[in-house]
Parts: sequence; C-alpha cells; structure tokens
Amino acid sequence: MNTTSRSINNETLSAEDPEQLEPVYTSQPICVALVASGRLGMADADRAVRLKESQQSDESIGNILLQLGLISDRDLAQALVEICGVPLVERKDYPDLAHLSENISANFLKQHRLVVFDDQEDHILAIMVDPSDRFVVEALELISGKSVKLLTGVASEIDETIQEHFNELQKSGSAE
Repeated sequence: MNTTSRSINNETLSAEDPEQLEPVYTSQPICVALVASGRLGMADADRAVRLKESQQSDESIGNILLQLGLISDRDLAQALVEICGVPLVERKDYPDLAHLSENISANFLKQHRLVVFDDQEDHILAIMVDPSDRFVVEALELISGKSVKLLTGVASEIDETIQEHFNELQKSGSAE
C-alpha cells in the first residue's frame, strides 16, 4: 500500500494513493481558473482546498494559495479578473492618496486588503484583492451611503498603498 504524506504550514495531508483522490479544487472557481491558465497545478490546487476544508477556515482560498507560495499575488489578481470581470488596476494608476477615504478603519482595510477612494459625489472607488467578496462591498455601501465602483488590485500593491497612507497620516499628525 502506497501512503503519501505532505506537510503544509504544520498541517499534514495524506492519502493512501494520491492518484485515487477525487479532485476537490473544482469546487473553488479561483482554483479552476488558475489551473486552466497553467498558473497552478491540479495537485497543488487540491492540496490547498483540502487544507482549507480540514482547518474549517474562513480564509479565502486565494489567500491560502498565496501563503503557501503556490501562486503570486499577480496570478491571483489576474485569475480574479477572469472570474469577476472586474478590471485590474496597476499601482501607478491609483488615484491620488489625498482622496483615500478616512471613514474606514485601518484594520478593516488591512484585513480585507482594499483601498477606498472617496472623491466622487455618487460613489466610492474600492480597489480590492477579491472583488467577489460581497460582505466587503455591502459593508462599504453601508459605511459610505454610496454605491461602490470596484477595481481589482494586486495584494502587495494594495498593502503598500495602505502602509504609505498611514505613514503619511502619522507624519502629519506628529508635525502638528
């Protein structure tokens, strides 16, 4: 009997015969898109989904794939664009940081990996890693009282923007 084990982030996954396992990645559209595009192997996709299921985690499968180093944040963004149809915006094309909304807590922005610009009368612009996250979109609508226009962003670029913004706030706060 052939037994295979693999440890991912201190979680051991094993199967008597890995070839006999039913593919589970097909339950996750992001994994399907990544496998179809050649950015992720089927076995790695299955391992990540099985890990998510075994941990009963609220963590998105995209974040799990990133944490495991199986995909790049740009791969994730491009796959989400394919799935959601929400355009990808490059960091150099973000609006001026002066228009970043100050009505949303830093923790919320960091936790959900998004930046929000509030310089329009009728809507806010949210650049987020996962534009399919309806919870975040609905929370933004409630907080702002406006509709939300979405763009997809690359995780590392969003993280850098949040950090840059809060560094600027700290500098201006300490200058007073």
